Amino acid sequence: MTRKRIVFRLLICAALFFFLTLAILLVFNNRILSKNHPIDADELVIEGWLPAYILEQIPQKMDLSRYKTIFVTGIAYKHPPIDERQYELTSIPAVLSGNGCLGLTKATLEKIKPTSSLNEISLFVYGSKALNKFAHFFVVAGDSIIGQAFVSDQPQKYVFRTGLSLTRTKGIFVYYNNDLRTSTEDRNLIVDSISINGKVFNKPSDFFKLYDSKVDINLFSNYPFQSKATVTAAYLKALGINNKIITIDTFYNKRNRTLVAAKRFNSYINRYSKDVSAFNIISVPKHSRRSYLSYKVATFGRKEVGIISLNYMAFNRKTRTKEWLRYITLEYAKIFIMTIQYLLS
Repeated sequence: MTRKRIVFRLLICAALFFFLTLAILLVFNNRILSKNHPIDADELVIEGWLPAYILEQIPQKMDLSRYKTIFVTGIAYKHPPIDERQYELTSIPAVLSGNGCLGLTKATLEKIKPTSSLNEISLFVYGSKALNKFAHFFVVAGDSIIGQAFVSDQPQKYVFRTGLSLTRTKGIFVYYNNDLRTSTEDRNLIVDSISINGKVFNKPSDFFKLYDSKVDINLFSNYPFQSKATVTAAYLKALGINNKIITIDTFYNKRNRTLVAAKRFNSYINRYSKDVSAFNIISVPKHSRRSYLSYKVATFGRKEVGIISLNYMAFNRKTRTKEWLRYITLEYAKIFIMTIQYLLS
């Protein structure tokens, strides 16, 4: 047999092996990428990027009384001045069909500036529900959450009182945080009007609307909240979770945000919570193995790590094949890198 034939056959075998391996990885992706292995631990880590409907499962499906502390990781965002003209409102009632905020414009704030304090904010709002949960909102003045509520499907007045100074308030916002759309339901928030110290604002020119998904993720996301960890922790409290919650801000990293968050968490506990020897992480099926490996790598295998995988509405590979394939491929690639790093750590 000539050398050329041997090389040709080896190349054929290598190609067949590659495509067979790829087929196995794609067909059995859920089993390979998913990991669910809770351990006995006093601390719980929640990844701040998890969508609201995952967070809503936590008090329903888990016994949180066993956890002394819940750590929430999330990206911190920059909030440079925004051009309100880019996000003008076109009609009232204002429909927030995705996570984002409805803010009073600077011109509107000037109309109420002569008042020394922000005594009362009232809203007429309503919304729709999905998975038996209605839309939820926060009222934020500057950096302070002054109120929050789950709405109903009928317009209702929500009144929040505060003694904050208007002169120190950078803005007043209604932030919608738990958007969800299924095949049969669409959770939205609808705002009829906002009243500040008795003065009613119900014209489109009074407001601007800023969606998290419509702007630079490294700048405005979750505006006016300073980080994803902060808004996630606030929603956990709104869901009735009373555990001690510690937020850990991370930074945006395009290559591997999960590993960055894990390293920031490890730095925090090594500095402030040295008694943490074991913890569980909450994640979703096709991301859970990477989360587990990331925290193993970040803690250099010195901490006992458990993983809890909750139900997730992943990409449908029949209707969104490209997105599904890209997601699966990236998970495998990052898991491969994680495994090498873990073996070398």
